[in-house]
Amino acid sequence: GVEAQIRALEGQISFSASQVHRLTAVYNQDLLQATGLAEQVAADDARVAELEHQVGGSLAVLRQEAVMSYTGAADSGTAPVATTAASSAVSQEYLRVAVGNVADSLDQLNLEQREVAEAETTVRKEQAARQEALASAGVARDRALSQAAREQTTLDREEQQLAQLQAAA
Repeated sequence: GVEAQIRALEGQISFSASQVHRLTAVYNQDLLQATGLAEQVAADDARVAELEHQVGGSLAVLRQEAVMSYTGAADSGTAPVATTAASSAVSQEYLRVAVGNVADSLDQLNLEQREVAEAETTVRKEQAARQEALASAGVARDRALSQAAREQTTLDREEQQLAQLQAAA
């Protein structure tokens, strides 16, 4: 009779507490995931900044080599190109070296720009995953709070019933 009802109420109370605990654990896990993703996004942002700095350096080298090849100044230890027709072979060799230097710098710049684009894509994906984890954590939190409120109402009612049953026993 009364003891069975008391045990049943205690079982319901225990079940309600476990539901709230489970929802809280889901919330905590989602929050942990969001925090980890935030740290990864910060690290990737730093990597993007580093790559952008490298791109800036490559652009500066490319500009310098372009100016040097345009003005005829040497950057590989060769003498400046003479302006007479007699130095045509030297001029052609210098031009070949200068164009090669510019092409190498341009290749390096293109490589670094691809790395920046890939890093930015990774950051965007991680930011989206973080937003999703935060949204999931928010939903889990709302569910846990809602469930806790329902369970508290049920608990209050069951405690009143339990007190009445104990008083009647």
